[in-house]
Amino acid sequence: MGEAHDSQRQYEVLWAALQAAAAMETPGQVVHLPHQWHESRTLAIKNSTPDMPPPIVGYLKRSPWQMSRFLRGKIPGP
Repeated sequence: MGEAHDSQRQYEVLWAALQAAAAMETPGQVVHLPHQWHESRTLAIKNSTPDMPPPIVGYLKRSPWQMSRFLRGKIPGP
């Protein structure tokens, strides 16, 4: 929902999406929002790797038997 570290743009995209959802009258209706995503930025993001993996990755590496529960939406707690 917008580029990383651009909270204003993310807010604008989210707000526009919520307004569009509220205005839709039929299932499957599509509303095109005016926001543009630049291809060069998409490729840069696609080819980048995060500084560190999310905490769930470490947890599942230590507890692989929890993967099936995780995939069913039962997120393990502390």
